[in-house]
Amino acid sequence: MNDTASHVDVFYSYCSPYSYLAIQRLSDWAEEDEIDLEIRPVLPLAVLDSTYFVDANSLMVPYVTMDVERNADFHKIPFK
Repeated sequence: MNDTASHVDVFYSYCSPYSYLAIQRLSDWAEEDEIDLEIRPVLPLAVLDSTYFVDANSLMVPYVTMDVERNADFHKIPFK
């Protein structure tokens, strides 16, 4: 690593399964490469936009579920 300190802001949604899958990997990366990792919580889209699920494609939830399970399996992250 060079002499310049690195800083990464992570916008984390506690409701997002993708945030869950990413946080430990990001934390490990930050520790390994001496990166200042700042976790910044955000509101989920469903809270910011009351029509989010009304307007969403009906296949969104099954797809996201399948995609998250596949990613968790690939990265060996427990997910239920």
